[in-house]
Amino acid sequence: DDAGGLVDTFGPKDVQIPSSVANHFVPFAGIALCLTRPLTSAEPRISCFLPLPLQSSLPFLVNANFVLCDPTSPSRLDLASSTREGSLASGAEWNRRLLQKLVQPMIRACIEEQAFALQVRNNGRAKQNLCAQWIAQSGGVDAILPLTAQLPRSLQELLDLRPFYEAISHLELFQPFFVSGSTLGAATSLGALAASAIRQSDASSLLSYAGSVQPLGQEDLSDEQRSSVHAFFRDLGRYELCHIDSSVADEFVSAGVRRRDVLSRTLVIQHLKNKRPRDACMAAHLLGY
Repeated sequence: DDAGGLVDTFGPKDVQIPSSVANHFVPFAGIALCLTRPLTSAEPRISCFLPLPLQSSLPFLVNANFVLCDPTSPSRLDLASSTREGSLASGAEWNRRLLQKLVQPMIRACIEEQAFALQVRNNGRAKQNLCAQWIAQSGGVDAILPLTAQLPRSLQELLDLRPFYEAISHLELFQPFFVSGSTLGAATSLGALAASAIRQSDASSLLSYAGSVQPLGQEDLSDEQRSSVHAFFRDLGRYELCHIDSSVADEFVSAGVRRRDVLSRTLVIQHLKNKRPRDACMAAHLLGY
């Protein structure tokens, strides 16, 4: 009875599945978001027409005509993921192609759709739109990115997320972090950080992982020092601050993607040689840092 945001049902029309693994099946897959409430830990995320008893904490639902380890088993235990020779090998390859050619493009389309909804919301339009409300309340696009740790073991063998994260590293998906007082020091959770950035946002543009810089976290420094460092780099006009959850950042790192730079004492010293702080208070905080 819950309203869901269905992103796609069949995927790209040009999917090519080699005849050696086609098994005379028609490729089918779909993903869906629940826009009215969070999914519970007990709710299945992976289905093969019927839900499979696989432990997963993915933020969305996946349904596809996967090949199962034993399709005749009443328990319908798991996806075929073995690379051994034999019948399971072709089933594993079928599942791998479904995930690569159908499910991954759907996830990317879903993420881009949610980012667009966030931009529309930032522009002051469609504030009553269910999709825009949901992504803002969820904490931004970070909340719907798939993580390796969320996948059951069979999917970890079948689905390599590194090409996915490499492909989206330059997409503008993430909410800018706007410097205001000691916001970062006061907000410690992903949801609080993202919601704070969304409230403070006065622009519709989003930022990419590769083109942005992570704000300072809970290092051994005061809130005033942290805010001064953020304000100093904002004044430089060369760095875009964007908080991205560490678990999501780890996926980008695993994909070999680097951010534009890292806020550090060395970087502060480098820019202090050519840029004066706006006032004595900021200078004192930067030197203390």
